[in-house]
Amino acid sequence: MEGLGEKVRGKHCDGIAGIIEEGKSVMEEDFDETTLDACLIASGQRAEHYEIAAYGTLVAWAKAMEHTQAVALLEETLEEEKAADEKLTSLAEAGINQEAAEAAHPERDSEEPQPVGRGASRGSVRPATRPVSRSKRS
Repeated sequence: MEGLGEKVRGKHCDGIAGIIEEGKSVMEEDFDETTLDACLIASGQRAEHYEIAAYGTLVAWAKAMEHTQAVALLEETLEEEKAADEKLTSLAEAGINQEAAEAAHPERDSEEPQPVGRGASRGSVRPATRPVSRSKRS
């Protein structure tokens, strides 16, 4: 940004600060290790998605103002944020989310899969579930 005659400075962002606070509160929960991992991945992805949105917007603005040097730098940073998000997704999909789901509902492991939705006739199945009552929160 210095190439544009602008001084680089940091600024407090309430949005990302809130996402960080959410992540910190997850660490205070009494979760098993796998569930905590899944929740921390989700928290990290929220932060990455926020940053992706911000850098995507900055790239668009820099292009509109024909600041080609800034565009290149911002696009590089945007790609780094996207790569971090993809790494988190691959971790979650490599088994952490499934393990956390099984830890949360161990009784489902022993039940037979039941057909689900419109695709049920084509072999789509999911574990049978029992109705769970949920209390309303005020």
